[in-house]
Amino acid sequence: MELVKSFFDAYSLQSAKLYVSSSFKAAETSKIWNNGAPYDLIYFFEHLSKLVHALHKWVKRNKKKSNNIVIKNLIQTYSIKQWETNLNYILCYALSNHSLFEASVDLAVLHFYEIVNQLIENAYLMI
Repeated sequence: MELVKSFFDAYSLQSAKLYVSSSFKAAETSKIWNNGAPYDLIYFFEHLSKLVHALHKWVKRNKKKSNNIVIKNLIQTYSIKQWETNLNYILCYALSNHSLFEASVDLAVLHFYEIVNQLIENAYLMI
């Protein structure tokens, strides 16, 4: 998959996981993400969103094949709309001085964090 390859051309596995970890931590606290310019995080989330969309399309096309069942299970944890909404929440609150909790956002943050990390790790194995 070309989009998976381009994601990991832009980010190493380690740096992608660092962006995910630091953004989730910032979204859960009142601290604003400051690991570089905010544009770095926005750019990362644009790429992450494209990766999710590409994997979602790949799963739809390969529904009956037994290719990478782990990716299929991870991507199907949420609808594409839920993926977008959840990623948007993390990005917005990582760049805000308010936390998800303070805003009463209904998101199982730890679960979503684990799914995103596993998705990135398994997508990396596809290249």
